[in-house]
Amino acid sequence: MRAWNTSVQVSGVELKGKVVRGFGRGSKQLGVPTANVEMTSENKEITKGLIPGVYSATARLKGATYKTAMSIGWNPVYDNQEKTIEAYLIDDSLPEFYDEQLEVTVQSYIRAEALFSDFDSLIQAI
Repeated sequence: MRAWNTSVQVSGVELKGKVVRGFGRGSKQLGVPTANVEMTSENKEITKGLIPGVYSATARLKGATYKTAMSIGWNPVYDNQEKTIEAYLIDDSLPEFYDEQLEVTVQSYIRAEALFSDFDSLIQAI
């Protein structure tokens, strides 16, 4: 098991990329639509130094800024094989924005990834 340095400075770390189609689980299973940010080589390199988990962030989309909760990691509930960046823009009125460029700026680390016993517990945590 990898030992993570929880004192790593995360505020101001920027991730950017096209919003790509994910597994469709956020909106369909959980009722929390997330923007899956393309895992570019630059994003892969940046996320190497970040603890897999949940972060508070801001996201810029089409010139507007949104408060954001973001997951970086393997989503243990789903046992993903590849690391993902999933941003939940906290705004109920957003239209679909697949293929748009999204810039996410990390504000702070909230918690590590967790394996929840059921979807209700996961939804409550979100």
